[in-house]
Amino acid sequence: LLDRALTIAKQQKDKDAMADLYSKFAYARTRTAMGQFTQIEEDFHDGLRLAKETGVRIRESVVMSSLGYFYSNRGDYRSAEENLDYGMQVVRNMNNIETNYRWKVLKERVDEGKKYFPRIAQHIETLKNDPDDAAANVAFGWYLCIVKDNWQQGAKMLAKAPERALRELALLEIQQDSNLNRHLALADGWWAYAGDHEDETLIFEAAMQRARKWYMSVSAGLPDGIDRIRANKRLDAIDRLIGRLPDLETAAANRSR
Repeated sequence: LLDRALTIAKQQKDKDAMADLYSKFAYARTRTAMGQFTQIEEDFHDGLRLAKETGVRIRESVVMSSLGYFYSNRGDYRSAEENLDYGMQVVRNMNNIETNYRWKVLKERVDEGKKYFPRIAQHIETLKNDPDDAAANVAFGWYLCIVKDNWQQGAKMLAKAPERALRELALLEIQQDSNLNRHLALADGWWAYAGDHEDETLIFEAAMQRARKWYMSVSAGLPDGIDRIRANKRLDAIDRLIGRLPDLETAAANRSR
């Protein structure tokens, strides 16, 4: 549908519609999933040119951040960082909390990728020869979970970890059901795991984010009692520890006063 809409916009030479379509994250993700890497790169550079021509700065920012995510998802951190440096100049004077947050998250992702996953290609080669190599499975598993946000595949690799706590959590993650007790065990487990890895910032934050996901999953379904109180208290604690997306509606209302 996006391809068709873009084709129509091109035929009608509607620059605003074209720039808007290029700026949609779904377009990047769809094309990336289909493996059309060369095409998407060309499309986003076209989109960036159109965004500049239409003079809508936030549209330009969205196109650029989409391109940044595209590069980081490919593991091309050098290109992502170059795009990031230029994009930060665009958003520096923009008073838009959502845009600033998007770029903050992108910067963190690029920094994490450069710092923690410089040898990911080497691990991939190791796994081709030895799919059960524990160190390569853990490294690539964390890469999938943290950088790619693909916990479904990443957990399968972390399940081969020599570390018992991580292995057991990964095995719980792999199970596909809506069992409330399993979800609570995951939440409590990731909370404890984060506490044991406070000196490893990236792992700590990933574990906390996973604990948040599962506490949010169970909080409404738990009966009144100690488990529900603990879940809600820990959700508040996680928000204080690693932050959360700002309340965009409240922020917008405050700016309009």
